[in-house]
Amino acid sequence: MSQFSWWHAEGLPAQVIAGQTVLASDNKGFDANFALHVGDHTHHVQRRRMQLLDELAPLGAECFVWLNQTHSAQVHEVTSYFDLKSREGDALITQQSGIGLMMMTADCLPIVLVSEEAQEIACIHAGWRGLAQNIIKRTVERMQYRPHYAWLGAAISQAHFEVGAEVREHFVAQDAHYATC
Repeated sequence: MSQFSWWHAEGLPAQVIAGQTVLASDNKGFDANFALHVGDHTHHVQRRRMQLLDELAPLGAECFVWLNQTHSAQVHEVTSYFDLKSREGDALITQQSGIGLMMMTADCLPIVLVSEEAQEIACIHAGWRGLAQNIIKRTVERMQYRPHYAWLGAAISQAHFEVGAEVREHFVAQDAHYATC
C-alpha cells in the first residue's frame, strides 16, 4: 500500500511519467515533505525520497535528480546517472531514461515538455519571476529535440490568489501588450 498519494498525466508517451504528489501529510503522522530546505531532519527527508523512488521504480524510475527552485531562468542538463547532485534553478533537461527529474512546487506551475519520440524531457518550475525571465523559452532553446508534448500540473488559481499590481507592472514594462491580460 502506498504511503504517497499521487497521480500521473495522461496523453504523454507511454515511457514518460509526469505526476504530482497530492498529499502533504496524513492524520497518522506521516509527512510527505521532500524538501531539504525547510528545517526537517535531512535523514527523514532522504528516507521519504527513497520511499518515493521505491514506489516509482516499477514505472521505470532508477534515480532522482532534485531541483531546488530559485525563481530564476537557470536551466540545467542532466547527462548521467552519476550526476545526481541537487541543482539550483528552475528547469531540468535530460535525454537519459530512468532519471526522475524532481521539483517541488507550492503555488507555482510545474511544466513537463517531452520530445515527439520521448528522447528528451524537461521539467520547469514556472513561477512569475521565472516566467518574466523567459524560463520556458530558455528551456526550449536548451533542448536538443523540439518539444512535442506539454503537461501542465496543478498550480494556484485566480480563485485562490490575487496577483499584485507590481507583478502586472513588471510584465507590462516588458511588453505593453500584456496590459490586456
